[in-house]
Amino acid sequence: MSKQKYVIANLIYDVSTPYPMLWLENQLKSLCDPTNLPALREKYDVDYVILSDEDTIPAIVRHPNFIQLSKYANTEFIRIGWPADAQKFENRYVLLTQMLQTVIPVALEQNAIVSAIVADLVFAQGSIPRILSHMERGHDAVFNVPIRGAADGVQPVLRAMPGAPTSAELFKLAYEHMHPLWVAADWNARRFSKFPYSMLWDSGTGLVGHNFGVTPIAFRPNEAMRDVQGGIDSGLPALCQNPYWATDWTDAAVAGIEPLSNGHYPPWALPHEQSSVETVVKWAQKATIPAQDSYLNQALYYPDRVTFANNALAADAENISADLQRRLSAVRKAATV
Repeated sequence: MSKQKYVIANLIYDVSTPYPMLWLENQLKSLCDPTNLPALREKYDVDYVILSDEDTIPAIVRHPNFIQLSKYANTEFIRIGWPADAQKFENRYVLLTQMLQTVIPVALEQNAIVSAIVADLVFAQGSIPRILSHMERGHDAVFNVPIRGAADGVQPVLRAMPGAPTSAELFKLAYEHMHPLWVAADWNARRFSKFPYSMLWDSGTGLVGHNFGVTPIAFRPNEAMRDVQGGIDSGLPALCQNPYWATDWTDAAVAGIEPLSNGHYPPWALPHEQSSVETVVKWAQKATIPAQDSYLNQALYYPDRVTFANNALAADAENISADLQRRLSAVRKAATV
């Protein structure tokens, strides 16, 4: 019996930033945990495709975690050529789109499942087989939004672990060391986010989120995706036909463990503003595409709905999100008249 091809694609470049080392130390260790990639060997043939540059590749290939990855996946590099005056970090979103456009046609030929991910993601124990189990039941994508934690606080704990954290450990680490991008995304924050792709409500034991951007953490490409525009969390989700929504974060337990210096500080507006439907609608008209409005319908719970356990707060979040969607629909329709 032939194995299912599974392609993981990632963008790892620019050794002057923290991202290559976060990938090597955190993500690869979590993927090589016995409960993740090694657990796929009987059913999956795994490729790990890396977009990188000549300055970064030498640091990658000699790292012990990359050598370990090579035991469980076929590794391949696609080299990025930079002009002398290139703004490398600022070009990351363009490169992520190019990565999708490079990988998807090949995956179509191989009938492969794809995970197009980023360097700072960390996977909980058993999360890769669990994500793929949703695909095995006939879904063509798994939608989630990784919780976002600050690497500056989480990194020492992850470094001391022998492998991947459990879902409970990963949630606790990210929740207790939440990245400022998500601290500002709390609807009740006094300094509300100036780019609210995610809007959060915090119960004290967990979060419920409504989002403009969702991530197909795994997906089976179709022909409409060949020339996909935009990022993995904007243009691509609308092209998936039968997605599984991981409404409980534990169903696709992934965290973005990213540095505080990620180019978005401060994440709140100056002067400081609290949240309002009017402000978010005004922002979304410029920053999102109409297909993203419908994602607001789906509540996502961290770590899960049972732990969140605040029906009043969840209802408030749902009402605000519905109001946002109604008003956005009206202003978008008016703009086309």
